[in-house]
Amino acid sequence: MVEESHHIHPRFMDNPKGDGQQFYIEKTKHNILHGLIMKWLWAEIPNNKKEKVIEKVIEKSKKFIGVDYE
Repeated sequence: MVEESHHIHPRFMDNPKGDGQQFYIEKTKHNILHGLIMKWLWAEIPNNKKEKVIEKVIEKSKKFIGVDYE
C-alpha cells in the first residue's frame, strides 16, 4: 500500500509552506479526498457567481493545455 502525506490545511489555500497538521493516508483515498475538497469548495460558491467561475476555469484550463479556440 502506497501512502502519501495530506495537508489538512491545503497548500493551495494560502498555506504555501504546508504548515499545520499532516496525515499519511493511502494514495487512492488521498486522490478521492482531493476530489471531495473540490466538491466542497464548489458548494461554497454562491449560485450567482458559479457561471463566472466556470468561465474562468475553462479559460485558464485552455491556456494551460495550449488551446485557444472555442
